[in-house]
Amino acid sequence: MPYACHNLRDRIVLIDGWLSLESGNFKMLKKNGVLARFRRFALSDAGSVSVEFVIWLPVFFVVFMLIVDAAMLFGGQAFITRVIQDANRSISIGYIRDMNVAEQRVLDAIAQLAPNATAESSITGDVITTTVTLPFSDLASAGPLSLLTTGTMRISAQHKNEV
Repeated sequence: MPYACHNLRDRIVLIDGWLSLESGNFKMLKKNGVLARFRRFALSDAGSVSVEFVIWLPVFFVVFMLIVDAAMLFGGQAFITRVIQDANRSISIGYIRDMNVAEQRVLDAIAQLAPNATAESSITGDVITTTVTLPFSDLASAGPLSLLTTGTMRISAQHKNEV
C-alpha cells in the first residue's frame, strides 16, 4: 500500500522505498539520488525532538543550578553551625577563656567559605551564645540563586557553660 505524503502538496508517493512524483508522467526517481534524498529529508520528522531539547535544556540547567546553590547554602550553614558549636564547647569547658579568641577562631575556621563573615560571642548567665553574620553571596555559588540572594544570613548556637 503506497504511503501518501501530505507535506509537499500530495505530489510524492513512497512505494517500496522508491519515490514517485504524482504528476502526469509518473517519473521514477533513483532511491539514493540527490532529489530523492532531499525529498526524504523534507518529509522526515526525525529532528523534531532536537528542537524541544534545545528549548527545555536552559530550563533544566537553571533548575539544576538552583539546586546546587541551595545545597551550597545549606551545606555552608551546617558547616558554620558546627564550627560555632565547637567554639562554644571550647569556651564552656574552659579551653578558651577570652571571647575575642573564640570569635577569631570561628572566623579563621570559616575564612575560605565566608570571607566577609563577622562573629559575636557573649555569655548571659550560664549560656554561651555565638552568632555569625555573613552575606548570602559568600555561600551561594555563581548560579542563578546568587542573583536573588542579596541579604544576610545569621547563624547562631548556644551552649551551657560548664565551668
